Amino acid sequence: MVEAEEGKFLIGLCYRNTSSNASNDESLLKLLQKTADKRGISHFMIMGDINFPDIDYQHSMVRAGPNTAASRFFEETLDLFLVQHVHAATRYRVEQ
Repeated sequence: MVEAEEGKFLIGLCYRNTSSNASNDESLLKLLQKTADKRGISHFMIMGDINFPDIDYQHSMVRAGPNTAASRFFEETLDLFLVQHVHAATRYRVEQ
């Protein structure tokens, strides 16, 4: 955590496996909510690989059903006013 004049800036790193189960996905959502609600933190940044390929932040849409983990994660990022800064894949596999 870094202290600045305006408050504290929290930097986090997260990796979510594409085969993550519902319990892990729910824990990730709760962690985001808890971090956003933490007193004394004015800003936070999460870096990493969340692995929700159905989320398209450039067009603000999810290519999966409304009750999927991807949709829930997308809605939570909107509710918390989080901004996606990377809009292209950073690596590719042969079958992609």
